[in-house]
Amino acid sequence: MFFLPFVRVIVWCFFCTIMAGQSLSITMDDGPNLDATPKLSGDERNRRLLEAFREKHVRVVLFANGIRGGDSPSGIRWLEAWGKAGHRIGNHTYSHPNLDEIGVARFKEDLLRLDRLIRPLPGYWPMLRFPFLLEGKGVVERQAVQVMLKEQGYGSAPVSIPTYDWFFNQRLHSLLKEKPDADIAPVRALYLQHLVGILKGHRDLGRKLLGRDPVHTLLLHHNLLNALVMPDLLRMLDSNGWKVVGPEEAYRDPIYDEDLTTVGYSESHLGAMARKRGVLLKEIRFLEAQLAVEKANLKEYIH
Repeated sequence: MFFLPFVRVIVWCFFCTIMAGQSLSITMDDGPNLDATPKLSGDERNRRLLEAFREKHVRVVLFANGIRGGDSPSGIRWLEAWGKAGHRIGNHTYSHPNLDEIGVARFKEDLLRLDRLIRPLPGYWPMLRFPFLLEGKGVVERQAVQVMLKEQGYGSAPVSIPTYDWFFNQRLHSLLKEKPDADIAPVRALYLQHLVGILKGHRDLGRKLLGRDPVHTLLLHHNLLNALVMPDLLRMLDSNGWKVVGPEEAYRDPIYDEDLTTVGYSESHLGAMARKRGVLLKEIRFLEAQLAVEKANLKEYIH
């Protein structure tokens, strides 16, 4: 029984040596988002994201909620458009609850409530992105929720490269509410700079931890910032040597099969793997500290 998984890892590592080293999949949370924003209508935000991906022939996974209009006729229409465009539609639960606060039974109800909405849609993909990336506050609860997902035919979709795009989006909203005609170029530049740094840091972490480049999963959100910046973001990935692949390819990488139920919370799947092994802890703390510094700097720049 041990032999087949071992062979799978060996074959995958060989395959990785003959393909472009830096690969990632874009995963987007909290779609569809019909909330009012200081710039662009909801339809315009959704259209811009889809157009940016279509122009670069990029396929992503959109992890949907029921809140923010996801269960409305417009929300379902948006999700259908994503599926018809070739993107995957995953489950981010109906109401985005904190598993640590509500427990496995209520969490299951919330997951299935959203599943009933997205199951009929093109692109439906039974993969769960945990809200807040929280998979349970203790080993027993984490094991119980994994058993529940398996019973429901679901897999989990962790993140190897977390970002603070949500915080940059909050600051962008603040800026535009104060001054609707504000030049957003400085926010765009700071955001792309943030992504370049976090991408490099987690690429280096993966290489040190695994001795190879895993297929990374990048966490972004369906929001105003990304609707405005996505063409530049995709060009940045290309210019920095990143090959964008589909979500199915990313989650076939063996790193996402590793059982981390004993480790506890970590934004990055790679960080959890390193903590499980007791290695590269200094590097992980440095990455986390850098994120905190950037967040503080941006808050100082845009009140």
